[in-house]
Amino acid sequence: LLSEGLRLFSGEEDSIPIQPGHFAAAADLLGEEIINSSTCRKVIQILWKEDQDPKALVEREHLAQIQDKSLLEAMAKEVIAAYPQAAESYRQGKTAALQSLIGQMMKQTQGKGHPEKIREALEQALQQ
Repeated sequence: LLSEGLRLFSGEEDSIPIQPGHFAAAADLLGEEIINSSTCRKVIQILWKEDQDPKALVEREHLAQIQDKSLLEAMAKEVIAAYPQAAESYRQGKTAALQSLIGQMMKQTQGKGHPEKIREALEQALQQ
């Protein structure tokens, strides 16, 4: 969070163009895992250009991580059906195959899936 702010700070500004409360709210969104680190960088970049409430921004732009268990379970089943070879490799003990499936789910969620919850949903679906 701070590194992104420092990266954006060119030294030409008199101050950081983000209100401290908004910067803190962005940190809270990251800490509460509502957004991930890459989304937090995007949020800071947007706030740098136009300071606004980061919570409202995340809601308006649909930037929150996908954490809905039933949705992730359904997606996990779809990914397993679409990539049966990776699923079978995982079942045969090749744990690296799980990373491939996680990558496919992250692609399907456009990077908004909560990685640990995706892992849990896939592991559960692969045991069925």
